[in-house]
Amino acid sequence: MSSQVEQIKAKLGIVEIVGSYLKLEKAGSNFKACCPFHNEKTPSFFISPDRETYHCFGCNRGGDIFSFVQEIEGLDFFGALEVLAQKAGIELKPVDIKLKSENERFYAILEEATKFYHTALLQSLEAKQYVKNRQLTEETVRNFRIGYAKEDWSSLLNHLLQKGFKSEDIEKTGLIISSNQSLRHPGGRYYDRFRGRVMFPLSDVSGRTVGFSGRIVVASEREEAKYINTPQTTLYDKSRLLFGYDKAKSEIRKKDFCVLVEGQMDLVSSHQAGVINTVAVSGTALTSYHLNLIKILTDNLVMAFDGDTAGISAARRGINIALSLGMEVKIALLPDGLDPADLVVQDKTEWISAIERATNVIDFYLSALARKNYDSRTLNKKVSEDVLPYIARLTNSIDQAKFVSKVASFVGTKDEPIWDELKKIKLDFPDSDFLPGTSLTNNIPIKISKFSLIERKLFGLLYWLEGGRESELSPVVLRQEMSDILGQEKFTRQEESYLKDKNQLILEAEIYFESSANLKQGANELILVLKEEVLKQELDLLLNKIRELENTSDEEGMSGLLKRCQEITKEINNLKKTG
Repeated sequence: MSSQVEQIKAKLGIVEIVGSYLKLEKAGSNFKACCPFHNEKTPSFFISPDRETYHCFGCNRGGDIFSFVQEIEGLDFFGALEVLAQKAGIELKPVDIKLKSENERFYAILEEATKFYHTALLQSLEAKQYVKNRQLTEETVRNFRIGYAKEDWSSLLNHLLQKGFKSEDIEKTGLIISSNQSLRHPGGRYYDRFRGRVMFPLSDVSGRTVGFSGRIVVASEREEAKYINTPQTTLYDKSRLLFGYDKAKSEIRKKDFCVLVEGQMDLVSSHQAGVINTVAVSGTALTSYHLNLIKILTDNLVMAFDGDTAGISAARRGINIALSLGMEVKIALLPDGLDPADLVVQDKTEWISAIERATNVIDFYLSALARKNYDSRTLNKKVSEDVLPYIARLTNSIDQAKFVSKVASFVGTKDEPIWDELKKIKLDFPDSDFLPGTSLTNNIPIKISKFSLIERKLFGLLYWLEGGRESELSPVVLRQEMSDILGQEKFTRQEESYLKDKNQLILEAEIYFESSANLKQGANELILVLKEEVLKQELDLLLNKIRELENTSDEEGMSGLLKRCQEITKEINNLKKTG
């Protein structure tokens, strides 16, 4: 019987999978698209149905459906396996819990907690009355797996312990708190974090629960926040998670725009009203990572705010980043005092109309300023402070020129003074929440680099072979080849970092390679890619050194660096011919 990987590959084609993310064009017997992994206007990303592979001639990324889903979704191997198995309609074989990585244990705990909370809601009159008052349907509650945390100190903890999970692992998911951290807890080593709250599971891009947001049901005498969220954990990072993203992805691609709201109830209500291409931030401001996730699917963003400009002022930083990423940002203006959830309850057609009436953020601000009845001097100052910085961040020169003319007409002047003011604006971009290896011109958040994917796969294969797998491929030879490519020092350092996940790597290799017809050929292909990636890393370092020497008189040093760059380029080209 073929492996799960082979079963998935037999049912899912590369064109089907990549086509669900990108708009493909026929190119002879192949397909092409603009690469999702780097900015480009002319397609250089090619998909081969015959080979079931993809390759970008611009950034040299390539692989099969598994590597594509891993990179574009930012998932580990098992995350991609679950996503593709679900698409293929294949039930994955149970995996020995002892072989699972720590993260996989966390996912299992959070999944069990999601089921526990959902069952508790169905059994609680108080919780059911709350969702009824918010006019959420049974279908919506089921679709979002909304639950309820009982007003109890340890009901979830006891349930999870009975299921065989360890309290130390449960604590690391953020579901329980050590009693040492609180003087209010009546006793016991741990207690439940969420109590007396309607629970919204927070999912990653593939739909796996990574945390929760709990909304208090009945206000008590003690001071408690209306919402509390899972704290920062290995799986949950609020600056990187968009609530509802996993459910909205397909509709965002289909509609070619994304609606952004604040809060869980706004999101759930919007989906129930039929605006499924809606996502929400959860307990944090909009970050570049959030916007990168959206930009994978569309360049068009609609942000919903109430009647005044307080909300949009708070979102200014996110809008600036979105514009700098080349996104079209529109504002949907809601009636005073109403958020999306309130508006859906009052009249869902009005919510849909508000989205349809959304206007460009620059037009929105000009209209808002026009209603203020400022004198001309104050108006000019407000335009310089509130509008021109947005125009300065536009990446399209034609769009800039269009809005410069519009602003000039608005304040009653010629275009030239507006251009002069625009040139004075200094753009600053905080780097704190940009992903490693990304910038404003690299629009896809990738957690796992191609180099890391290949290296991880090779170490897994090595450990699998060394564990006694019979094969014509010698683990001694493979180990030596990897050491030669990486260098002994780096190989040793990398192996030390992978040893803690050795069982996980063996499991991944077994699942991926167990039915491989030619294991040696597969390993050789990985070795060639590893060589190429190492050479590219060296080339990048040399190019940086060359840039540093450009303003010096070190001609000899420059000559040596250029010579080595030529040698590396030749080696890379030879490897491509070999592959």
